[in-house]
Amino acid sequence: MRKSSKVVAALLICALFAVVVYGLLSQVWHVSNHGNIRAVGVGVYSDEAATKNLTSIDWGITAPGENKSVTAYVKNLGNVPGLLSMNTSNWQPLNASQSITLSWITTYSTLLPDHVTDAVFTLFVAPDIQGVTSFSFDINIWIVG
Repeated sequence: MRKSSKVVAALLICALFAVVVYGLLSQVWHVSNHGNIRAVGVGVYSDEAATKNLTSIDWGITAPGENKSVTAYVKNLGNVPGLLSMNTSNWQPLNASQSITLSWITTYSTLLPDHVTDAVFTLFVAPDIQGVTSFSFDINIWIVG
């Protein structure tokens, strides 16, 4: 191998090494997630006409300090008006719930039978989250008549 070929090869190896090291050092930490929906007395849908069941929300890749919102539609399947309620459970890993929160806003908190309201779910990942690279949890939605 000629000296100039060795120099070119060495420069290419150094350049490749620099690119790999830069990529590792500048990598932004991301979180991926999904939330399974468990509904009691209500239906949860991805469309306003309440025809497409929504059984989970894929939050995709979410960076620390970021909010992500998803709109769903909740329908009262009972025959009496009721107050909508929501909470989360079954966090995996368990410590994810210390740095990740889910909130919601609905147009109507009390829902008449067979009526639909929009519900905007907002996921927030704390900027200082550590040790969680992916997570899942259950979103529990129910109606109290």
